[in-house]
Amino acid sequence: MNPEAENPLQSKLKAELDNSEWLQKFKQLGDTLRYVKAEIPLTQLCNLKWNTKDESLIVNCPNEEVWQELSQQSEKIAKVNQKVKRLILKYGNYPELVFDQKN
Repeated sequence: MNPEAENPLQSKLKAELDNSEWLQKFKQLGDTLRYVKAEIPLTQLCNLKWNTKDESLIVNCPNEEVWQELSQQSEKIAKVNQKVKRLILKYGNYPELVFDQKN
């Protein structure tokens, strides 16, 4: 017998979850984070946090050297901004660097 026929409720719930807007958004965020890490490898050393309120990516740098290097990669960050509305670069007491998406 078909497993779906054995438990139709489970199959229905799985189908609803797979098609849910929430799950699709979650998958998209994961893809975006992988994209950022691939395009700007130095971000792999950082703590990346997605702010869902304004759809921005906060990049917390582990040290000044990483922050300095990332702050000089505006061309790469501009490429990432095609997928991220706003990228915020942070380190300690340094001022935040905000890269907004170009329309």
